[in-house]
Amino acid sequence: MAEKTEKKSSAHIFKNAMRVLKLTWKVDRRVFVLTVLFTLLGAVFPIILSYISRIILDELVRVVNTAGIVTLALLSFFSFRYALDLFSDLQNFYHYEYLSKIFGFKMENALTFNFSKKMSELDIPHFESTETQNLIKKASEGHTWRIPSFFDDLFFVFLSAGTFIGAFLVLIPFGFWIPLIMTAATVPRFVLRNKYSKVAWNVYNLNIPESKDVWYLLSDRS
Repeated sequence: MAEKTEKKSSAHIFKNAMRVLKLTWKVDRRVFVLTVLFTLLGAVFPIILSYISRIILDELVRVVNTAGIVTLALLSFFSFRYALDLFSDLQNFYHYEYLSKIFGFKMENALTFNFSKKMSELDIPHFESTETQNLIKKASEGHTWRIPSFFDDLFFVFLSAGTFIGAFLVLIPFGFWIPLIMTAATVPRFVLRNKYSKVAWNVYNLNIPESKDVWYLLSDRS
């Protein structure tokens, strides 16, 4: 039973992810493509920086073991390393401080327009239904932030997955057991975060009974 529920939940998440991607594609294709590209860059950059650091360390060891003369190649690697750091900072700034906010505003406008359009198409019997009223209340409270937040979380998953796969492949030449051990070392933390993520989310969730009781007491005292 639990396995069937888990499969149903996974299928529901995948379905929602596809719907969100289609919606964001309709809102602004240019910003969507740029978001995908910058997400890929964000996944690749840590691997490139790590590889450049490895080359610098190898060159430093070679310099120490020889005449101790700093070569032009070493200085070039240092310059390239700092240039990549600067480019990474600029990429993060453009992605998260500009592109993400612009896209969030456009998504909010599109969602508000669609919500208002759906509301205008409802008949009077819909407003007399308590079930429809509950649904309208939920949609009005969360339609401007739930979908953009889900979109950000979805691309963060893509970013993390891309970085993990790239790092795993880079570490294989040093020994196939190294990435396996490093992956296994993160399993306990993943299990704990997965176990208590609902508890952590409930701290900010106003729909749980405890939060409703607190808000009722606060409103009653005021």
